[in-house]
Parts: sequence; structure tokens; C-alpha cells
Amino acid sequence: MPWRRSTKKDGKNPYVYRHCCLHKDTFYGAISEEGTVKYVVRRRLADLTSESDIRKIVDPAVRDIVLAAFREGGSKALEGEVYMNREKGILIRKVRLYVRNKTLLHIGRQRDLSVRDYKQQYHVSNDENYMMAIYEGIVRGKPKRTFAMVNNLDATRHFTARHRGEAAAPLVAAHSPEGYPLLCTLKKGQHVLLYENTPDEIRREDPADLARRLYYVASMSLDPHN
Repeated sequence: MPWRRSTKKDGKNPYVYRHCCLHKDTFYGAISEEGTVKYVVRRRLADLTSESDIRKIVDPAVRDIVLAAFREGGSKALEGEVYMNREKGILIRKVRLYVRNKTLLHIGRQRDLSVRDYKQQYHVSNDENYMMAIYEGIVRGKPKRTFAMVNNLDATRHFTARHRGEAAAPLVAAHSPEGYPLLCTLKKGQHVLLYENTPDEIRREDPADLARRLYYVASMSLDPHN
């Protein structure tokens, strides 16, 4: 559970719950380019270690200067002084980088609201997922599967609402958007036995066969790099 229980009691609620591990600490910015919202993150110049990092810099003028410095002196050059304007003594200390297309959580509203909708919320990266829902349907006589993730933040909102006696939407839908019914759910820490076609393949009396088929759910992510 993505909650930590306090030992103190709190009037109406028997316990005070404190959310933890719901998202990563880094906050992302949102910009619009030609009508498309893109997400960016601010990094220290000294943290860039390759040309691929540098090519993610948002500002093209800054990108060209940093790239030239890197090609001349490598990553060590970025740990020193790189000037945007040497005559005025303007150093490049931090840069904004594009982040690859990833699913971000949009939490809370900014205190000082921008007139632009995409800048009104805080954007953070998901830390972990609470549950995976697997759906299976039959398409042209063959089984077809899809899945959906429930992140820790949504799970916490669900259980908090239930704890308060409020109406809470189901954690997972009974059917996928394609109309496939729910087959099963998986959570981190579970052990599962895998088979290729039917459960009858599993030789439950054979320890070697069980060991070969037994897997541990260590993590669940939509990000192929995780």
C-alpha cells in the first residue's frame, strides 16, 4: 500500500495517513511548440555528459554554444565556464532539456495560475505502479490481450476516498476500451506461474517444472527503458 500509518488518532478518522512514494521528486515544465505541448526539465550544465544530452537542449542558441564547447573540451569543459555572452559575463549554468515522450502525472494546481492551461498544474514522473490489469478478448477467433496500469497516486486517491466513506471509482475497469473483459490483475511482489497456451501445461507435481515457470513481479512500467 502506498500509505504510511501514523500512531496518532485524528478525530473522525481513526488514523492519519501520509502519502509516500507516489511520484518522483523532479518537477517538469510544459511548453507549447506549433500547437503541441512538450515537457522539459531543468538540469545543471555540468550534468550533461554526451552530445545526445546536449541535443535535447530547448534553446537552439544555447544548444549550439554548449555543443561547440563540448566538442572542443569534452564533458570537462561543461564543468567549467561556458559563456552565453562573454562580454557581459553571462554564464550558462543550467539548461532546459526536452524529455522523451513519457506519461507524466499532473498533480495539483500552481499557486500563480498561468493563462495557458498546460502550465496550470505541476507535472511529475510516476515513481511506481500499484497494479496492472490484463484484459483478454477474442478477435477473429484468436485471443487478443491488452493492459492498463494503475499508478500509486491513483491508487492512493481511491483508497483515501474509501477510507473517508466517499464514493470511489473502481481501481480497474471491468472492460478495456476495446471491450475485452478483465482477465486478471498483477501487483508488485506477487509470484506467478506462466504457461504458453493453457494452465493444463503446468505439471504441478513436478518441482522442476514449477521452478521453470515461476516468476516474480519486481516492477511494472509503461516506459520500455525501465
